[in-house]
Amino acid sequence: THLELGRFAQIASTDLKAPLYGMIADVEILKSHFANQTYDLAQPVLEVLSQGAKRLDALMHALWQYASLSGQALQYERIATSTLIEDLARDLLAYRRPLLVGELPDIYADPRQIRQLFYHLLHNALKFSPDDTPLHIYAHIRPGKNKVVFCLADQGPGIPEELLEHVFLIFQKGLQQEQQGVGLGLAICKKIVLNHQGKIWIESAEGQGCKVYVQLPLSPPEQA
Repeated sequence: THLELGRFAQIASTDLKAPLYGMIADVEILKSHFANQTYDLAQPVLEVLSQGAKRLDALMHALWQYASLSGQALQYERIATSTLIEDLARDLLAYRRPLLVGELPDIYADPRQIRQLFYHLLHNALKFSPDDTPLHIYAHIRPGKNKVVFCLADQGPGIPEELLEHVFLIFQKGLQQEQQGVGLGLAICKKIVLNHQGKIWIESAEGQGCKVYVQLPLSPPEQA
């Protein structure tokens, strides 16, 4: 069940951190020790160990994020989504990739969760699209329904139609399995959107990029 998964993730992400961080530190010490020595096999093996430990750390952090979204009371605040996207773009893109931003409305939602949502969406789009292509985010308000639909479009390899229904499951990585990541980003996004009584879906075809749509209420439930 989701409750059992959440409990497991919380235990795994806390109780395993100390020994894992100790292992990462030990590997880095060994890498420094062998840096100037002629052990041909030492550095590659230590690098594999280091990358594996860091990947496990990323997995535990993502599991903790996913688990923390269950049973959590939302703290509604007004969010300037255009400012939020600018902040995330500054951190993630570092001005190396063009991001075309349309007019984005303010919404009332949980700031921490909405930041996580757009972080994972932008991060995914960056991973799966060529470095010289822009990302595009825009929104439209659904008249009379108190809802807004955001769309993030990229020019990546796209997702085959038969995989679209699976991409929001945990540990799914879509088309390019060799890409870095732990397969939890879109699962976290879906959980956040459902927490806000919204919807999330993807329109894509292999070789034609992706459009990720997120529908959210413009105001808290009691004001809707």
